Amino acid sequence: MKNYPVRISAKAIIISNDRLLTIKHEQNNEKYFTLPGGGQNHNEDLKSALIRECL
Repeated sequence: MKNYPVRISAKAIIISNDRLLTIKHEQNNEKYFTLPGGGQNHNEDLKSALIRECL
């Protein structure tokens, strides 16, 4: 079994006026939605990573 590096990510749940913010992606003619956020950099705390990714 291969060992893969672990990368932690932070995701936000942002609700405004009863609407959920999502990110729309399209790949291979398929559409899907994810929550805003992304990967944590080395020596970065999760809160800072989440703020950076959401900006």
